[in-house]
Amino acid sequence: MFNFLCYIVPSKVLAQRIVQSEIFNQANTGIQDWTVINTDQLETEFSKNSYTINLPVGANWNAKVNIPNRLQSSFKNEESTLEFSARVISSNDQETTGYGLIFDDFGEEYNLLYIGQEGGRIFSTIIPRRKKTNGFAKPLKEGRGIAYAAGGMYKTTIRRVGPNYSVYINGILTMRFVHEAMIKFERLYVTTGKYEFSNLKAFSEFVVADGAEIPVLTPKDWNPENAKVHLIMAGIGDYKNGILGLLNSPAIDVDSLKTFWRSSNGGNVPVSDIIALQNEKATTANILNAILNAVKVSGKDDLIIIYLSGHGNSSFFYSMDDHVSYSRIVEILKYSRAKSNLVILDACRSGSIKNLVLSPTKSSPDSEDLAALFKYRMGMADAGTIYLTSCADNEFSFDGRMPKDNSAFTSAILKTLRDPQAFTNNVLTVASLYSKLNLYFTTWNLNNKNNYISKTIFRDGEYVTEKYPVKMTPQLISNRANSYNLPFAVKK
Repeated sequence: MFNFLCYIVPSKVLAQRIVQSEIFNQANTGIQDWTVINTDQLETEFSKNSYTINLPVGANWNAKVNIPNRLQSSFKNEESTLEFSARVISSNDQETTGYGLIFDDFGEEYNLLYIGQEGGRIFSTIIPRRKKTNGFAKPLKEGRGIAYAAGGMYKTTIRRVGPNYSVYINGILTMRFVHEAMIKFERLYVTTGKYEFSNLKAFSEFVVADGAEIPVLTPKDWNPENAKVHLIMAGIGDYKNGILGLLNSPAIDVDSLKTFWRSSNGGNVPVSDIIALQNEKATTANILNAILNAVKVSGKDDLIIIYLSGHGNSSFFYSMDDHVSYSRIVEILKYSRAKSNLVILDACRSGSIKNLVLSPTKSSPDSEDLAALFKYRMGMADAGTIYLTSCADNEFSFDGRMPKDNSAFTSAILKTLRDPQAFTNNVLTVASLYSKLNLYFTTWNLNNKNNYISKTIFRDGEYVTEKYPVKMTPQLISNRANSYNLPFAVKK
């Protein structure tokens, strides 16, 4: 047993949980909040539980109705959600009917997030109305459709995370788009027919501290025999939503690194301490629950490793069914009782996490006992949380070329693990790994200096296609600069 004396700083943190902050709730509104009209051309009706719009045959084929001011502020926070249920009571024998929300509203010119129903399908799309065409132009963004039953009630959910917006119909992702400015919905839009809207709600989500206090166990000594590694891995290549492209590498990456961490070189992490989520199992709930559970059960001597491989954006990692916000990971780890935390992100623009993050000695154990050496070096490392990302915030992370290939980033990690020169005194620290990755991608970037990829983004009311260089610049970020001596691997 190796005992390491440490200075005690008594402290405590509060248990954390995710809460919703209400912005708007239809149940708490009155008739004064809604537009009430009763004419031959348009009729609206408000009740406590629903808002009905009737646009009869013979009237204009579409109508626009103002919505409550508080509902217009649905997306005032970085992480916000707007949801409502709607049904078509009568389509007035029209083959195509639908409703939507108007944004970027400049009177005669605006953009419409439209939920349409046609041919037994319900779908989402973004349609611009422009003065020069005196009507609607070609859709800016077309989403997928799902089966539709006439007269059914369908729930629409619109979620914002930074500039990224996702649209769900009955819980099924139908469209994603990017809008750099905050979207402000100002008017409801309907085509000919009678519609009922109910359960309109808007809210923001936050990770907050609970009232219950959890003592931070700041020990007198660090005990390697008690040290555990809690490993959470998620890799998604086979996205089922039809919107995100398929990837060859993520599930393979999880298998490859799981094999490494199971070995003596990676600390002999037992299967019971590994959560490996691949493809359909890598949902938002499963990933966050795994991280929360690791934070909950981790002890004072432990290390938490989080590894995510798949599609990403500047604010989050795409899960199988939704997304995992980087800000949420950072917030959760603030309450970690583990000695150290290591987050590895192999996803496009993962380096953006940098915007959210801003030792005792003793003789070494026998280097033949690799697991003991790994835990010993855990004890030597300074406490803190480290984030290792595959690329900078304005770059993309690249998949493997073939179905069974690792991604470019994970391939570079595995290559480093096979390089004896990367180890110093039989230990590869996170700092040394990062140094090797930088060298690797310096050459990789030079080899790809004439290569570019095209991406389409939504900016200033329209979609534009831009070219980006094929380039990856790994990032190493920590809230404590001296924590980079955390071991990543050991060898004989």
